Amino acid sequence: TYLQGSILNLGDLKRARLGCAAAVFLLTCKSTPEEHMLEVDGEVILFTLSVRQYNPKVPVIVQVLLPTSQPAVYDVGATAVICVTVLRAQLLACACYCRGIQTLISNLVTSHKPPAKGAARWLVEYTYGARHQVYEVPEAVPAQLEGIPFRQFCLDVYQKGQLYVLGVRRSATA
Repeated sequence: TYLQGSILNLGDLKRARLGCAAAVFLLTCKSTPEEHMLEVDGEVILFTLSVRQYNPKVPVIVQVLLPTSQPAVYDVGATAVICVTVLRAQLLACACYCRGIQTLISNLVTSHKPPAKGAARWLVEYTYGARHQVYEVPEAVPAQLEGIPFRQFCLDVYQKGQLYVLGVRRSATA
């Protein structure tokens, strides 16, 4: 549902039913010119404060443009803060030791449509790979796969279901 209004307006917060929201995400425009980033982050701080005053218990996940804005956003009540410039720098650093990681992450968080008929073969193949999605599977690992090395686990899962394993999380009770 799309609602037009202001996060600083009490009536709009009520209309958006912020009092019973499961979470609030405050996103910035990633293409903001550098000379306006501080101003945009200042607005996000104000928006976070408005949300927090209206609903003190709702998780508030905030995106900021400058790393220097992160402490202020936490101070006004954000649950989590993601800084665009820090994220870009970390991704670039990862690319130094893991070639292709930027493309992989981009493909995992972006939706892709099938290419038009008659598209180049490389585009068809690339799009086929890029259309895969990431899921967390809450089921327990089958007993026959427990205790084997991770590499063998990944190979077995692929051979049996053509699934790629990115990681395995241990349960809190394990």
